[in-house]
Amino acid sequence: MNFKHCLAVVFVLSVISFASCVPEDTIFSDDANTEYKPEPDQGEEKPKPEDPKPEEPKPEPGYELTEEDKKINVQVFEVLNLDYPGLEAVKQEYSQKHYANAAHALLQYFRTRTNVVNPELNLTNDFLYPEQMSIADQAVEHRFAVKASNWYEKVNGSSYTYWDFDDANGKINWGFEPAGAGNEYYQKHWHAWFTILGRAYNITKDEKYFNSWVEVYSDWLKNFPCPDNISAYGNRSWHNLSVATRISSQLELFEYFKHSPNFTGEWLSIFLSEFYKSVVFSRNNTYYS
Repeated sequence: MNFKHCLAVVFVLSVISFASCVPEDTIFSDDANTEYKPEPDQGEEKPKPEDPKPEEPKPEPGYELTEEDKKINVQVFEVLNLDYPGLEAVKQEYSQKHYANAAHALLQYFRTRTNVVNPELNLTNDFLYPEQMSIADQAVEHRFAVKASNWYEKVNGSSYTYWDFDDANGKINWGFEPAGAGNEYYQKHWHAWFTILGRAYNITKDEKYFNSWVEVYSDWLKNFPCPDNISAYGNRSWHNLSVATRISSQLELFEYFKHSPNFTGEWLSIFLSEFYKSVVFSRNNTYYS
């Protein structure tokens, strides 16, 4: 992750205590297929980020958590600087154990603040070519463009039909690899099509794109929760570069999707908690050339 992306972390999630991104002396390889090569003193086991689903919150005597409160991942409040200007309502609701209200207040903060802008994005004059819109529409049907114009089932001129990831039961098969795809097909764990979904939503405001992102990312998290080390699943899903790529794209996704009426406080707490764990994992498992 380069300096530009470090700045993006600060811009988009500046209230989060880990927004410094990665250590200044971190070096990343330009070769996506270079294996992790630890320094001589880097061989020790790295600490695992905290579990994304902490124990059920224990409210003050006399207050009963609502069903909505119980759905919130309260870890997000534990890693936030709740004294940051603009988070007064979040801090007040959290201190009273009103977790659902606190998450909603946090979402409203991100939606309405004007002093933080991601310079990487064009949210007002974006445009997608027909083949890019096709990538978004196919993603809704679980035909994922792992890499645009590559690894497709068939092509007609500039119109590509990407591979269907559904199994016989209609469930996403993350182990799917088409014949001849080669070793680089692990890039499916980069979720490159998510960015196209976000841009399609930003342009059309069609909720099917937001719903697809939540559905597919939730399914991926269920199958590949944050592990102890980069080789835990044996498929490069948590390879250093895969993690860094997802972090970079999620900074954009949040801006594209945050105004969706279906973006709830519950999803915000899940998304930010998982983002936090990914950043911690990336810092503990740096990518050396």
